[in-house]
Amino acid sequence: MRYFHVNYRSRTRWFSPIFSALSVLNKVPDPNWPGEYALGVATKFEILDYLLSRHSSDLADIHSQLLTVKDIDRYVANRGEIARACLLDQNLAVKTVAHLECFISEAFATWDLAMAFAVRLCRGVLGKRVTASNILEQLKSRDIDFPWLQMRKKLRNFHLHNGSLWIAIEIASDKPRRYELIVLLRNTKDLRNRADWIAWQELKGVVPGLSGSLRELQSWLLQEIARSRQ
Repeated sequence: MRYFHVNYRSRTRWFSPIFSALSVLNKVPDPNWPGEYALGVATKFEILDYLLSRHSSDLADIHSQLLTVKDIDRYVANRGEIARACLLDQNLAVKTVAHLECFISEAFATWDLAMAFAVRLCRGVLGKRVTASNILEQLKSRDIDFPWLQMRKKLRNFHLHNGSLWIAIEIASDKPRRYELIVLLRNTKDLRNRADWIAWQELKGVVPGLSGSLRELQSWLLQEIARSRQ
């Protein structure tokens, strides 16, 4: 088999200070494994950025298509009322849902991967017997809030046990007419039950929440590495 690699350059700096601290510590038995995690987390960040850009593109395509629908307001209902279904190009709808599903999976996988790295570093390098739950509790003890984890729990249970997402369209404003996505967790007709759906802005908020949590995890790891040097 003949082949060649594809060049990769990380555009996230999350691992850099950790690597610097580890190089001073000089306790890493296998110098290759941290790089594997670094590649994984950095790639996850790249994927999330791409999927966010795809959402913007999908929404622009939906907006353009809805502009061609005559008398679109006949489909519109207030929350609690039964809305009619507006015919949207099926390929566009499925593509949008696919990007949403991937966004959710990749966001939560990024945290899982970073926590797996933290556990391995603590156990294999620092000699601390910890679990991901232990680390999370220590982070919470520092008055760090993790509201996005509730969204993670809700969506993870849904993905594992209930099925796939679908979408509805929110009229975010009339003048100018602007649309946003509503992520449906169930086949609801009236949006009466708030547990049946998630507004895109809520889901989008997972990204800054995740980024903040990763910064706190990085800070905690650097403190633990510094303690091991004392």
